[in-house]
Amino acid sequence: MKILKRIVAVIILVIIILFTVFYFYKDTLIKKFVAKFNSDYNIEVAYNSVNFSVLRSFPNATLILNDLKVTTEKPFENDTLFYSKKLYLDLNIKDIFKKNADKINIKNILVKNAKVNLEINKNGLANYEVKYLGKTSDTSSDTKTNSDTNNDVTFSIKKYQIKNANILFNDKKANNYIVLTNLNHSGSGDFNASTMDLDTKTNIDAFTVKMGKITYLNKAKINLDAIFGINFNTMKFVLKENTLQLNDLILKLNGFIKHNKTNEEMDLTFSTPKANFKSILSLIPNAYSADFKGVKANGITNISGFAKGKYSDTEMPIYAVKIKANNASFKYPNLPKSVTNISFNGNIINNSKYSNPFLDITNLKFTIDQDTFETKGKITNLTKNPTVDASFSGTLNLENLSKAYPIQLEQKLTGI
Repeated sequence: MKILKRIVAVIILVIIILFTVFYFYKDTLIKKFVAKFNSDYNIEVAYNSVNFSVLRSFPNATLILNDLKVTTEKPFENDTLFYSKKLYLDLNIKDIFKKNADKINIKNILVKNAKVNLEINKNGLANYEVKYLGKTSDTSSDTKTNSDTNNDVTFSIKKYQIKNANILFNDKKANNYIVLTNLNHSGSGDFNASTMDLDTKTNIDAFTVKMGKITYLNKAKINLDAIFGINFNTMKFVLKENTLQLNDLILKLNGFIKHNKTNEEMDLTFSTPKANFKSILSLIPNAYSADFKGVKANGITNISGFAKGKYSDTEMPIYAVKIKANNASFKYPNLPKSVTNISFNGNIINNSKYSNPFLDITNLKFTIDQDTFETKGKITNLTKNPTVDASFSGTLNLENLSKAYPIQLEQKLTGI
């Protein structure tokens, strides 16, 4: 019993000593590192205060940076590139006692309540281009910079987490717009290796993708469990085991994304063979409403597609989304009418490295009550000045549209 008490007393004493030493060293450690980082790169890092814990990740220590803010150079100096309410860094306790900021070994990272603002302006300049400003070796253009050969921070990360983050990507030159609202993401793997399998889980409450005048996804819910095969030497990310859920639609993905100096290279395919029509319906704007769980739907739909090529400020990958449905139907629980006899065979295609997609509808047919409507044709130049070449036949009772589908309009529809 006396031995146990002594062991407990020693442990408490060690914790008190670590707590006291960490209290006096934490600000000096972070200030030196941030000052060196700001002098070496074209971005400015600032924070409000630093807290610490020796119990949260014992035997490691945890530094907690409050109100971390990152800004960049002109012409984006007045914009915030990154903000986090709290950033948790787990590191070796021995790093606390270092007199300089070199060789800090970070074990794990947790980012809470972050906001990320990524922008490409109309001149093609990106606010997220981080440049090393330190001295480089003059022996060869292929020789690594001092930053590469004598890293200030080393990573032995096994796990990282991002909680409650909002991300905006606004490409003003290409007129592309992506918003991720309330992103929760985690990943684990051996980041010390040159190649690794990164096991990730991602949840997004609202995901919006708009290219030109086309909104491909409007506040879609995202769940992704994926394993990425990563080669850090070539910066290539290969999709391995994965399941992607968009609202009610489950997709299987294959292919890779590769980060090059001037572009992002990709070769991706996706498919949902024999998906329920309700899953496709969930992706249509306004269809995924609060009462969507009560929607009754029948019919099988096949959806597939690909994206291949390079994305930069001057080019787009070619891509296609193909959807086919036969004899489908749906009815909303709070609406009196149903839509039946639905057939659809169509594609959204961009077959140029410039963004100029077109919609090709081989057939679209549906019935409300006894009224059947049918169309086929092509809409080209979608993102700029759409040109329609199509044929239509059938009857539409406009009042029945709002009785079968959750349309939100300022004026009531009437007429035949």
